[in-house]
Amino acid sequence: MWSVSKSDLSNDRKPGISGFMRLRNEAMLLNEAFETHIDGVDELVVVYNNCQDSTPQICEAWQKRYPGKIRVFEYEPEVLPVGSTDAAGIDPRDENSLANYYNYALCKTNHEIVIKIDGDHIGSPARFSTVCNRVRRTLKVDQRWPIFGINVTDTNDGVAVYNFYNYAPKFVGKRIGPPPFTSGDQSFFRLDNKTWHTTDPVYGYEKMPLSHKKRARAAHDTVLFFHCKGFKDDHGTGSWSTSGESSRKDWIDNVSNISWENLATLPAMVERNPSYFAGFPYAKEFSALFPNRRLLDEGYHPKQAPLLIQSAKNTLIDFFTST
Repeated sequence: MWSVSKSDLSNDRKPGISGFMRLRNEAMLLNEAFETHIDGVDELVVVYNNCQDSTPQICEAWQKRYPGKIRVFEYEPEVLPVGSTDAAGIDPRDENSLANYYNYALCKTNHEIVIKIDGDHIGSPARFSTVCNRVRRTLKVDQRWPIFGINVTDTNDGVAVYNFYNYAPKFVGKRIGPPPFTSGDQSFFRLDNKTWHTTDPVYGYEKMPLSHKKRARAAHDTVLFFHCKGFKDDHGTGSWSTSGESSRKDWIDNVSNISWENLATLPAMVERNPSYFAGFPYAKEFSALFPNRRLLDEGYHPKQAPLLIQSAKNTLIDFFTST
C-alpha cells in the first residue's frame, strides 16, 4: 500500500507545475510557507508523517481554502530518522525509508513539472510566481531549474546566517553544519525515467539525482526564500537521529550550540556572494515577512568578526564579574 515504484507515477500529466511538500511538525511556519508558494504552482501535494503538533489541522484548513489546488495525504508508516545506521542501509523501496516517503509524495503529483517545497521556506509570493511563470514557458525535458534559499537562524541579538564554510555557498570538506545557501536543493524539473529519490548511503537522507539534466540557461542564483529551520527550538534537527553512532551528531551539536564564529550577518553574506542577491531587496523583504524579528547588525562588515566575538565574550565576562 505504501511502498511505491516508478510505475506508480502518472503518465498522463497536465501542463503546469506541481509542488510537493513532506511535513513533520512544521506548524510554526507552515502558514507562511503555504502563503509563499500557493500562487505560483498549479497544484500543491502535501504529505505529512508522524506529527505531534497542529500540522495536519493547518493543512486541512488550507485544503478547504483551495479545494481544487491543494491535496493532503497522511503517510502512516514510521520513517527512519536521518543519521541513523538503519536509515543509511535501508532499501529505498522500503515503506520506512525517507526515499520511499518522498517518492510516495512524488507519485501523487499530476503535472509535467515538479518541485520539492519545505514547510519552513518563506519568501515573496510575487517573486516565486514570477520564476514559476518563466519555468512554465521555457523549461525543457533535459533541463533543471534550481532555486536557492538563505539559511537563517535566531540569536539573542537578531537573525544571522549560518557560516560554517567561510561564506562558501556549498559544502567544503566534512559536513559540520548547514551552508549559508540551500545549494539548489530545490529544483524545478520535468519527470523522466531517472527522476526518482534514492538513499544517501552515509547520512540516510533522500536524494534526487538530477545530474543528467543540464542547468537551464535562464536560471540564476538569486535567493528566492529564507530557509528558517534556525527559527525552531530544535533548529530543524527533530527528525534526525541523535542516538548511537549518528552520522549527523557533529551537525546537531553545532547547530544546537551555535557559536559566533559560525555565524555571519546577512549584509556580510551579500557582500561575499553578490550574484545570489541580484534583484533581491533582502532587508525590505525580511521586514515584511518577519515584522517581529530584526536582522543582526545590518551595518556590520565581515572584517569586524573578531570584534563581534570579543563583544560577546566581554558581555559574559561583565555579567559574571558583576554578580
